[in-house]
Amino acid sequence: MCDLTIVNPTDHPLPIGFDLNTPIELEDEILGVYDDIGSGTLTNYDATTFTCFGTYETFGFSGSWNLSITTAGSQWLIIVSLTGAAEPYSREFTANCSLVSSDPPTLNFQDINSGDTVNMSQYYSAVSHSKIQFSPSWSEGHSLFVEMP
Repeated sequence: MCDLTIVNPTDHPLPIGFDLNTPIELEDEILGVYDDIGSGTLTNYDATTFTCFGTYETFGFSGSWNLSITTAGSQWLIIVSLTGAAEPYSREFTANCSLVSSDPPTLNFQDINSGDTVNMSQYYSAVSHSKIQFSPSWSEGHSLFVEMP
């Protein structure tokens, strides 16, 4: 069983628990360019659940987003829900989870019915370990980062 808290940042960690209502920021990265694109609320985070939602605005496009990773028996339910121009990147699927790296901690969620994957990892750089990175395989090179404000 994968433990989602393994990717919690070492600097400025996200709180663990339920009904958190913790403000978070959303950042997008493509080809090494980072852009603050939105904000939201972390609602639940523990070993088996990560749920958050919010709004985004980038390049004149805006909408809402919802990210949910929860256990579904021995598997995981992944929900990436987007509105507005980003809606085509929404996905919902049942996945298997595996630990693919311990440095930085990285979990891989593989759709049991397709090639779609999401990597969830502790963002690691020389200056920061304060973000959780989500890298969907279908996002054309985009990665999303969730962090404390």
